[in-house]
Amino acid sequence: MVPSCDSLIQAVHISKKMEQNADMMNDRNNEGKTFISANTWEIPVSEMTKNMVNPIRQICDSLLVSSNTKKPLLKLNLGDPTISGALPVCSTAIQAISEALTSRKYEGYAPAIGILEAREAIARHFTHPEAPVTADSVLLTSGCSHAIEMAIEALANPGDNILVPAPGFPLYSTLIKSSNVESRYYYFDIMNDSQLDLAQLKSVIDNRTRAIVVNNPPNPTGIVLSKNQLESILQVAFEKRIPIIADEVYGTMTYNGAEFHPIATLKPKVPILTCDSIAKRFLLPGWRLGWIIIHDRLRFSL
Repeated sequence: MVPSCDSLIQAVHISKKMEQNADMMNDRNNEGKTFISANTWEIPVSEMTKNMVNPIRQICDSLLVSSNTKKPLLKLNLGDPTISGALPVCSTAIQAISEALTSRKYEGYAPAIGILEAREAIARHFTHPEAPVTADSVLLTSGCSHAIEMAIEALANPGDNILVPAPGFPLYSTLIKSSNVESRYYYFDIMNDSQLDLAQLKSVIDNRTRAIVVNNPPNPTGIVLSKNQLESILQVAFEKRIPIIADEVYGTMTYNGAEFHPIATLKPKVPILTCDSIAKRFLLPGWRLGWIIIHDRLRFSL
């Protein structure tokens, strides 16, 4: 039997009333709660996402500057090697990429720590009589920032703290905060030949300090830490049993006769996680290839 028009209208009214009653019950049950609403699609942002703010990108993206058409605009906010025009093409890189594509050897899943040949090449490049490097101590990453992020996550738990230099690279604190870890600062006096305040460094260390970040040469000051400064930091780290995260991505960029000392070559008695990449050393930031080299003299001497 086909329902009459009146019965259909009555059924619709009953259905709408039931929906209203259900909505009222849901409102009461979910009072004070945050949830995804199918009607409004208000999706709450995770705390991790809120913490992932890159201060440098935030500033750069907010700048709307009209350039003087009579003069070229020099952008000094990012280290972009393409600003001076096309760089010479590396024939070795082209050959390697071509061989990788045509050999079909690298189309499957690679080892989690990176392809062995690449790790061996990095080990050969960075090995030193005082800090020997093998492929087993190299971990490939997506750039130096990713290397630092992995080092932080490997060493610290939520509620712990990591020491970072000031003045310093803002991204350190962003990566640390995203892991619910606290950033604590130790200071260099840039008005006094970049002297390290060793007493202040010791004062911010407690039983939840998990690492000291050492950036050399540091961004943004461009100073080169002396051998004495590095050895002083290593001594504090040894006394407090704290590993070092060494960001040495600017290691080849020194001027006016300044000498760069890789911290792992100073006979450290603490583990060193050296973070680096091809971005600055070979002017290829867009390739997003970095690495961590693990230096642990005590482990390998056992």
